Amino acid sequence: MVTSGSEMYLFVGDRDRQICGYTWRIGWSRTSFYIKARYRPLTSLKVSLHGPDERHSRPGFKVAIEEDALPTALASGGAIVGLAAHEPRWFSGSSLEGGSVHAVRFRWTSDLFDEGVPSAPNPRGIRSGALGSMIPLPPSGFSADVDVYVTEGAPYWPSEGQARLDNACLGPLRNEADQYLTGISRRHSLESLPGPTSEIGSVPSEARVRGVETTVDSDGLLWIIERWLPTDMFASLQANPEIQM
Repeated sequence: MVTSGSEMYLFVGDRDRQICGYTWRIGWSRTSFYIKARYRPLTSLKVSLHGPDERHSRPGFKVAIEEDALPTALASGGAIVGLAAHEPRWFSGSSLEGGSVHAVRFRWTSDLFDEGVPSAPNPRGIRSGALGSMIPLPPSGFSADVDVYVTEGAPYWPSEGQARLDNACLGPLRNEADQYLTGISRRHSLESLPGPTSEIGSVPSEARVRGVETTVDSDGLLWIIERWLPTDMFASLQANPEIQM
């Protein structure tokens, strides 16, 4: 029998160094899974993984700005860059043999945790019964990645035996459509798997702020990348608040 949790929290961190990345919550309601950040300036960003349901006009996966949450996020210091008119972006995920779909990849790169850099807020208030995962910091030149899968009828973890020995399995969560959401923690060399090309480029250490970039690659996989963003990007938004980015 597979035991399913009510929701899942994940972040990258180190207790001894008192540093961590942003905390993400993954939950479910009816036939859908939802992903949101816990940090208030990021709470308007929402990933929806909709299963089959006659109440949904369109099942499928999407990343979008949640309009109801936007005022609170902006008032807390959040800013949105690169989503034209806040329109949702639908994506397919990457289909695997056996019917599983690789839907999302979270990424944290090693430079986010260099000595002396500020930490993201500590995770707090994780609800009773939730599944919590603290991912170890990646070594220099590597990323800490969490791959998220959606599968019909049974949970799926690639190379499950080895993944369990490595304590790398996350989940499962199960929704009312008998779909399972699972995750697996991995490390990747940034040389061998650099990730999608970004228009932002390198950011000088004296003029940067911790943020999140989302992109969908050519396989239909959504990447949620915590990274350094240039501070002048946000200065331009403040100078022209009517810009829809």
